[in-house]
Amino acid sequence: MKAIMLITDSEAMPEFERVLLTEGHHGFTVVPAVAGSGRHGLKTGDRVHPGSSSLLLTVTAEAAAAGLLALLRRARDDAGYSDRTRMWSFAVEEAD
Repeated sequence: MKAIMLITDSEAMPEFERVLLTEGHHGFTVVPAVAGSGRHGLKTGDRVHPGSSSLLLTVTAEAAAAGLLALLRRARDDAGYSDRTRMWSFAVEEAD
């Protein structure tokens, strides 16, 4: 299994959700507001550090991961969020 984690501007997240649902990938989790610091500075959603980020996490079969990453990259690039979106893919296993 592979996990895909995506962090982007909160305003961009609906586009990623729409693409996943349209393409039939229904299993994902969105954390709508996360605070942190990155290439564009500190984002905490307050007056001093405006803006917020959102996190998307999904898990898929290893064989489907490359296609799903390509779909997310295409959505990112088509919507113009390539400079504000980061994605990671890593191996996971279910813990019962």
